[in-house]
Amino acid sequence: MPDYMIESEKDEKYCKLFIRLSGHFLAVHLEDDFFELDDDAQMAYISEYAWEPFEYHEPQDVYDLIDNLTYEVMHIIEKGI
Repeated sequence: MPDYMIESEKDEKYCKLFIRLSGHFLAVHLEDDFFELDDDAQMAYISEYAWEPFEYHEPQDVYDLIDNLTYEVMHIIEKGI
């Protein structure tokens, strides 16, 4: 996960949706500046706020769960199921 620069409207929507959906796996939603953090800071944030069922998962695994849900929801929005 290199520093993330929003390059398109789709990327911007992805980031907003990722932050919104993070609340399904974390005790709080990610901060709006999450993608401006470096990799270590992102993983530390996820580790700190992982929702109880995910607290023993690796932060990268929780990130991947959020990422997968985000892509699925974006696909539903774009394609209509």
